[in-house]
Parts: sequence; C-alpha cells; structure tokens
Amino acid sequence: MVVEGGIRRTVSGWGWLGLLTLAVAVLPLAPSQARVVAEEKAAAKPANEVSPNTSKPMVEPPKPVAGKNFVVVPFTTELQRALHRSHETATFYVLINVAAMISENDKVLDIGAVDFKSLHDALQGFVRAGLLRRVILTGDTGTRDVSWKPGTASWVLIAWLNNVVPTNDFSSYLQPSLHGRDWNATVAKLSVAPTEEAIRNERGIGDGLVKVYPIQTPLSRCFCGPGEDCVVRIIKRLDQLTPEEIRAFPERAKTYAARLGIKQPFKACLVLNYGTSRVKSNRAENQLHMGDDSWWEAQGFEWIMLTAWNDMRGTLPTLLVKVVGEDGASVKDAKIIVYYPEELKRLEAGVLVKKDGNDRWRVYGLLDGDDFTFTVQAPGYRRASQTLNLSEGVTKELQVKLQKQ
Repeated sequence: MVVEGGIRRTVSGWGWLGLLTLAVAVLPLAPSQARVVAEEKAAAKPANEVSPNTSKPMVEPPKPVAGKNFVVVPFTTELQRALHRSHETATFYVLINVAAMISENDKVLDIGAVDFKSLHDALQGFVRAGLLRRVILTGDTGTRDVSWKPGTASWVLIAWLNNVVPTNDFSSYLQPSLHGRDWNATVAKLSVAPTEEAIRNERGIGDGLVKVYPIQTPLSRCFCGPGEDCVVRIIKRLDQLTPEEIRAFPERAKTYAARLGIKQPFKACLVLNYGTSRVKSNRAENQLHMGDDSWWEAQGFEWIMLTAWNDMRGTLPTLLVKVVGEDGASVKDAKIIVYYPEELKRLEAGVLVKKDGNDRWRVYGLLDGDDFTFTVQAPGYRRASQTLNLSEGVTKELQVKLQKQ
C-alpha cells in the first residue's frame, strides 16, 4: 500500500503500528546478557595487555535473519559494540531499507515495501529464546534526499519510530547508505553468520589505554566501511587523557597493529569517547591533531576515520539559586543567564532555567567539569555574576544577594 503524506494501515492484515509495538513491548521481559556487558566493561578497565586468544568456552550466537528489505543481525563481538554508541546493552542490530519506502521527493511513504510482519516474528523468536535485550534499528535511506521536515515521508517515519519505541530498550535513526553500498550486497554479507575464530579475534589486543582490533565480521565491516585495515580504540575517555598518554598512543597502537599482522602504514577507524567535558576533550583532540592528515601520516597511519560519541551515561550537575535583596527578602522577578567560554558558546542553548517554588530557580543542562558563569539580574538591582565548575551528579545550592541600584 502506498500512502500520500502519512502512515495509514496494513501489512498482511497487521496494523504497522501494532507490529513493531508488539515486537518491542515485550523487550523489558527479556533477560540481560551479563556476559556481553562484562566483557566490554573488562576491556575498558586499565589493565595489562589483553589478548584475543583465550580458552573461554564460546556460546553459539543466534543466526542473522533476513526478509523483504530488512535484516536482523546479532551483536556478537566486542568490536561491534565498541563501534556502536549503544555497545554496552545492544544485542541485535536491525537494518531496514528505508530507501525502498520513501520516494525520491520524500513525499510518498510505501509501507508495504518492508515485510514488518516477518520482522516482528523474527524479533519475537529471539524474545522467546531469551536473547533479546536491546535493539538498534537503522533506516538506510540510500541516496534519497531526506529532509526530516514536517510534511515529508521521512519526518512521518522517524517521528513514528521515536514515539512508539520504548527508548530504554530500543533506539532508532535514519542514515544514508555508507560508502555507496548496494542494499542486496549488504544483506547478503550480513546474512552470513561469523565464524567462531572471527568472533574471538574481534576481542582485539591492547591495554588500558588503547586496543587494536582486526575487522573480521560482516557487521563490523558494515559499521567501519570497506577501506579500513583495523579499528583503533582509545579506551579512556578523551577528557580524562593525560598529555603523556596522548603522546604514547600512536606508537602503542602501531605496536599492537604489527602484532596482529596488519601492514604499516595502515588505514584505521579511530573509536573514542569524548566524555562530558567539552573543554578538556577539545584540548585532547587538538593534541591528537584530529583533522591533520600529515601529522597522522608521520605517525604511521595512512589515514584515519573517526567514530566518536559523548559519554551521556553520567548525571549532569544541577544548580539551585535563591535570589534575595539586601534585607534578605526574596527577589521574585529575577532573571538568571548562563554563559560558557567562547569555545563552548553553542552549548548555552541547552541550558534551562526554571522557577522552583516561589523563591528559587533550578538550572538544568549544565556540563560537568567545565567553567561557566551565571549572572543574576532584576529590575532596580545591580546584576551579580559568579563563575562555577561543578562535578558530575552534583546539586549545588546558592543564595545570591542583590544590591539596590
């Protein structure tokens, strides 16, 4: 069925909304995969060198499932999770051919282009087997010029996915095809289950600062692209790296790559986590010469592709401000404005100030570890300013006394 301007109904007698709603509604019932999470967390801890050759018995992973314009692939390796932002909890990756659903002008959405009933059945099968914890759904838009603007097919699709799917157990987004890949060729590769040897090898080798992984499974190759020789992962958050660790990183990465038999100079996908402090991560990024190809070539890297994210798992700090006059009485019509340093000006839009009761204000959206200045002003009073730097998860209460003009 083809629908102009929106989503209506049905695929093989099922309501499309009902299909994936049923598929994800049972996700919270599935048990966690502690082994998967434990392996990833162990890799992130500072430790002595880690080798992929272990005698640990391996549980046979589930097989990929492909259908009409979709493929469901299990996360089976440490590298696959390291390449994806939701690496600690994701158990399955779902790729949907959105390009087959959206017209060239982004005005028509063809619901029947994807067999959602078969996708639902596949997910339900993994639930019954106790294997489904979190699903990452990616809509491959191909070469379609999608805009995500109201009134377009892509806007209807992504808005529907984001509102129907429980965010605790399901993530969804649209992206263009990477590296001009062909859909049928991609599905053919992802439908092949990786070998036990490939799964073991994608544990990589390294230490508490850096790990290097050979790319040996189809899903990892899909995430990286066709040209990279290996993945280099900085284990520590970028905003926590010392200058000494930054200087040591390239040589240690080359050493581990050589031990894996990777030719040098090599093409690498660099995986890093910026952390939460934008100031500190920006400084580290400058010291790593990100974007300076000549510097990386001098370090023995032919070229490098960056895969990065911010660590949003931490709890952001909160500021509680009570504003009073010289007599100690509350100033009820005060205004609070937050300012960041010039390099972080764009972050000011994410700060929210709300009235909390009758005589104080609550400031949300602050970043931990970075200096910011807040200014309090009110009619008939002199403005007052103060610079703060709050730690992760802290709630700080302040009283600001304003003087009459």
